[in-house]
Amino acid sequence: MASFVENIKDAFSASFRVKGVYFLYLLSFLYVFPILLSNVYYMDDYDRVIYGYGWSQDGRFFANAIMWLLNLNFASIRVKQVDLFPYTTIISSLILVFSGILICNSMKILRKNYFSIVPLFIMISPFMLENLTYRYDSLIMSVSVFLVVFPFIFIEDRKLFFLTSVISLMLAWMTYQSTVAGYVSLCAIFATKFVLERNFIKSVSILAYGMAAFVGSTLFYEIILKLFHVQISFGRSVSIFQEPEVFKNFLFNIKNGLIFIRYNIDFRFFMSALPLFCMFLFSVYKYISVEKIKLASVFSIFFLVFSIFLCGLGLNVFIFYPPWWLRILIAFPFVFLILIFVAQKYVRYEYINIAVACIALYSFSLCAAYASALKEQNEFTNQILALANPYLVSNDHTKVVINGEIPYAPQVEYSRSIYKIIGTLVDKYIRDGWYWGERRIGMYRFVDEVFIEGAERNDILAEKCSYNVLTRNKFFVLRVKDKMAIVDFTKAACK
Repeated sequence: MASFVENIKDAFSASFRVKGVYFLYLLSFLYVFPILLSNVYYMDDYDRVIYGYGWSQDGRFFANAIMWLLNLNFASIRVKQVDLFPYTTIISSLILVFSGILICNSMKILRKNYFSIVPLFIMISPFMLENLTYRYDSLIMSVSVFLVVFPFIFIEDRKLFFLTSVISLMLAWMTYQSTVAGYVSLCAIFATKFVLERNFIKSVSILAYGMAAFVGSTLFYEIILKLFHVQISFGRSVSIFQEPEVFKNFLFNIKNGLIFIRYNIDFRFFMSALPLFCMFLFSVYKYISVEKIKLASVFSIFFLVFSIFLCGLGLNVFIFYPPWWLRILIAFPFVFLILIFVAQKYVRYEYINIAVACIALYSFSLCAAYASALKEQNEFTNQILALANPYLVSNDHTKVVINGEIPYAPQVEYSRSIYKIIGTLVDKYIRDGWYWGERRIGMYRFVDEVFIEGAERNDILAEKCSYNVLTRNKFFVLRVKDKMAIVDFTKAACK
């Protein structure tokens, strides 16, 4: 127990002795500042701001416990959240930077006499922007990142590493499941570190202990889900191992994941990451040519690096027909970490700093453009809905079906032409058969909170020509019959 406390004390105190550490925290605040200014609700926020529900239905019990404590909800065991934005977003960014410092110290990447922005690598991942935008989930997701990083401060003590890994992974599963892929990435990164140091026994050891902890925590989590009768929804509960053709489905998911990443990455990101990637390749070349290592070691390194890239796709590679969201790529920043670690072996530290600064420059400008686009789309949507609201509130109980989709605001269209990822990050919400579209319209309860889907929705749309047209404008046609309304963005003429 004394060793456990001492390790934590040393790791935490070392994290605050890093040169320029408070400037790093200032940068983390400046990074999310545009998101704070946008002040918009994001997907799940639309329901949580009204009902204050937690995450038990998703098996995220520790997330519930955290918000239960923060909301001082001691009179009841049930979570009833209040909106703690902007504090949740600010604290989230600080936690991500702190986690980056912890892992960089554990890998001995940081230099005592050099200021480095390397610890920002988690926060400045473009795929982390969605996670940081949620008013309620952002804090939970950042805590889950800290949980997968935490065991690695005990990397030199195998028993403590194993025990803290099991406990931390258990909590991470119950906080935000996708983050556990980051733990596997870190195991592979440390294994790569030990291979480069020619300590093969240590490399195999860290993989064995790490995988044992991962499997053990997963089994414990499955037991907890069964005890509480939780069935995780939205197609996220069926693994490829429960279906035939496991390997085919695995390759199919990898292909779709890479397509998804490629779809959201633009030329600017490639150029910003190019210096770091070139330094990585240079160090690999120097290591192979100078160190004259065995072919088996070369294959081991490439296999481990490939595994880290694979983990960047998250747990979706093991799910049968998974939905692809940017928030699922929460483990992707560890791809940056392996590039940084390998590069610094044969490249001067100042150049590594410059390479990471290039990525940071891209990410800061992306965040500013994204936050502005998010705000513009929100205001644009409100303006369009204002054209329909006078008619929707004419009845006490009106149900709504959306046909077609709302357009992007002109400013958002321009931002999408510069940063492809903004097209994914800024959701239109109001579109065909999308649950959050009805939630977006019903946010102020102008209409009934009923989501109509499937055959019932198709039947209603098939009869749209029998509905009365209440208003027609540039954006939509509003048709109403009894207490059912169709907001038709297609404006297709009736035959």
